[in-house]
Amino acid sequence: MRSLKISPFESASMLFSLILAVSVFTFASPCEEVIGSDGASSWMTCHWMAQAVFGLALAMTAINFMSMCFISRRIKIGLSVAVLPVALAAMAMPTLLIGVCHHADARCVMITQPVVLVFSVLIMVLSLLNALMQFRHVQARQK
Repeated sequence: MRSLKISPFESASMLFSLILAVSVFTFASPCEEVIGSDGASSWMTCHWMAQAVFGLALAMTAINFMSMCFISRRIKIGLSVAVLPVALAAMAMPTLLIGVCHHADARCVMITQPVVLVFSVLIMVLSLLNALMQFRHVQARQK
C-alpha cells in the first residue's frame, strides 16, 4: 500500500494561497469605505477586487488541500494544473478585470496590488513545479 506523500511545493502553494486570502483583509487590505458629501457611503473598486481575490485564494487553498489528500500522482498533477488558471485570474483582478484606485498614492496601488501579484506568481510557480515533479515521478515509474 502506498503512503500519502506531500510535496514541499504542494504545501508551500497551499500556505501562500492561504496567506493571500488572509492578506487582503489584514496587512494588504485595500482602501477604506468612502463617505460622500451627502453622507452616503460607498466602496471603492479596490474593495470589490479584494473580495474577488479572497474568493479565488480560498479556491486555490481548497484545490491545494485536495491535492494533499490524494495519493495518486496523476490526480495531483491535475489539481496542480487546476491552480494555474485560478492564480492567473487572481493576478488579473487588480490589473485587467476589476482594477484598483486611480490615485498613485492609494493604499491599494502601493500595497494590495503588489501583494496580490507577487503571491499569485509564487503560487503559479509552485504549482507548476509541483506538477512537473509529480509528472517526473509518473514517468519514472512507467520505465
